[in-house]
Amino acid sequence: MRWLLFMNRVALICNLCCIATFVVKQIKGIDEYQYIVGTLIILGYVMPIVLNTSLALITTIAYSIGKKHIIPKFLFVINMIFFLLQFYFFIISK
Repeated sequence: MRWLLFMNRVALICNLCCIATFVVKQIKGIDEYQYIVGTLIILGYVMPIVLNTSLALITTIAYSIGKKHIIPKFLFVINMIFFLLQFYFFIISK
């Protein structure tokens, strides 16, 4: 189950890229760094949707069957908060 810990860490990095993407969208004149912005958008918009949805489901199932020491609790809570915020911004607010 070490892969679950690794994937939760990757999801945290993608969630931080999501915040960076929201910030970059507000900055004017960022056209000269388009390749960095493109990578940030992929890591910030596409990856968190896929990772957070699957990891929220898998981690919740793992916690419910009694495997509580797979990942640190703060990592699970932070990823769930990001999941709920992204669900609101990407699904509900449109």
